[in-house]
Amino acid sequence: MKAFLGTDIGSYAFDASAKQITFTGITLSLRQILAIINTTRNVVLYKPSSPSTGGSLIGSILTLTFDTTTHGDYDELMIVIDVDIPMSTKAAIPLELSLDASGIAQPVQFAYINSNQQLTNEIIIPAPGVGRSIRILSYAIIAGPVNLDITLIGPTISLLFPISAYGGIAFSGTLLGPAFQCQENTELKLTTSAVVQITGHLSYVLV
Repeated sequence: MKAFLGTDIGSYAFDASAKQITFTGITLSLRQILAIINTTRNVVLYKPSSPSTGGSLIGSILTLTFDTTTHGDYDELMIVIDVDIPMSTKAAIPLELSLDASGIAQPVQFAYINSNQQLTNEIIIPAPGVGRSIRILSYAIIAGPVNLDITLIGPTISLLFPISAYGGIAFSGTLLGPAFQCQENTELKLTTSAVVQITGHLSYVLV
């Protein structure tokens, strides 16, 4: 399953000048590291499908191909990994909750994007029902070797993001500081301007 290193399990230390990320509290293989985005600078640091954003893993240290020497050691990274989290670990993870209009606790949920087609108003999160809205907390989306624009439509919100080849976008928010919120009982749709491989995920709650 997909998880966030540093949030769901384990932790990391970033040495920008050495272009290295050290993982602690977890043992990973290179194939388990799906993507790394510097959310402070909105830059993709690691995406294995691109030679310019690859890397090598020796023990617990990932050395990046991407030049991070102008970045900061305390920049926030979003590290997406593929790992089975033991139930004992899951139970120790604090789960953020949101209350809907009825006072019922709503857990954080995830929506995933994985397409190599041009998308037009593709529904990625269905309408939640009368009296509820989709509140997007965070997102990370990575594209392939083509420049493109993607648009998230709510529909009262319409957010357009230009993405360069092998680039991406990311936002790391919270319940109190979310990315955005859709209109009541409205699905979230995705439109892309070109045919390109695109992958990503969004975390959200229903309020």
